Amino acid sequence: MAMLMIVWWHFGAPTNMIDWGARMCEFLFVSSGFLVGYNYYYRSMESTWTQSCDYTHKKARTIFPLHIITTILILLICFDQYILGFKLSDIPILLSNLFLLQAWSPDVTNVCCSYNGHTWFLSALLFCYFVTPFIIKAIKNKKFAIFMFFAVAILRFGIEFATRSGVEIFSIRVHTSPIIRLMEYFMGMLMVPLFMAFKDKTKEIKNKVYFKLIWTIVEAALITLLILLMYWFNKTWLRAYYVYIFCIFVFFIAQDYGYFSKFCSFKCISYICQFQLEVYMFQNIAGKVTTKLVAWFSISYVWLWVLIFLTLLFGLAILYRLFIEEKLAKVMDKLYAKAKSIFMPPPQKS
Repeated sequence: MAMLMIVWWHFGAPTNMIDWGARMCEFLFVSSGFLVGYNYYYRSMESTWTQSCDYTHKKARTIFPLHIITTILILLICFDQYILGFKLSDIPILLSNLFLLQAWSPDVTNVCCSYNGHTWFLSALLFCYFVTPFIIKAIKNKKFAIFMFFAVAILRFGIEFATRSGVEIFSIRVHTSPIIRLMEYFMGMLMVPLFMAFKDKTKEIKNKVYFKLIWTIVEAALITLLILLMYWFNKTWLRAYYVYIFCIFVFFIAQDYGYFSKFCSFKCISYICQFQLEVYMFQNIAGKVTTKLVAWFSISYVWLWVLIFLTLLFGLAILYRLFIEEKLAKVMDKLYAKAKSIFMPPPQKS
């Protein structure tokens, strides 16, 4: 749902009310870290470079081919801009985008958000995945995890506050910085021990009708408060405050006790969510093709513009997911296995 909100924000949502694009990015990094921590709470993961590469490949095997294809399509759709207007100075920008390194650049407009600009998100997220084996052990001790949560939360606030205050040493782009996003991801992960302890304490009453009703009221209050705070403060608040709120939100909604969280588990919602990454990646392409079609055929009806855009967007996403994704993922598996045999060969037996 967060991915769809970002697409809506990119294509017409009024940002003067709620900056859904920025808010959903914070939510996605917090929830991503939480999900990884939840999935590995009872499982071990070695803190090695090999494990780091393996885990990153596990996540990138479907992401990277999709990224390459969407980038090529953008180059073709914007032929005059990116092909005919190509300069030697564009080579490092193109390479940083192709290898998903663009989020490390402080130049948001010309580097981070160039070509298929929305992929800066994947650049930062893959860095979080790469670091995961080295930070996941923090959730194995509840007290240490709680201490680290507050330590990272304070550091996250301090860096953004210093940046907004003009302190040069912290002059980083809060929106795209992989370091900032790693902190949000880590905070989501560090909530897991307390989350599991709370879930264990409430397992005896979780199916009671009165408890479900109370929890539904809590969920409704959280959702209402979250929307009101985003509306009242919008772009004036430090983004760290929204990160803290989303941590609380994820903690309660993920318990899956109330009827609002149950609604998100419906099969139709779950089915749509299967295509969320593809929808996110194809949004720029669908938008640019729709703009060209509207100009060529002089389409003046907004509803028809929206219909064309949504048809292209979900059509491309579904076709890629069902017929192309797994084939290219297997190619990635072979390439990674070959690269691993060259650069990380297994130790020879004596």
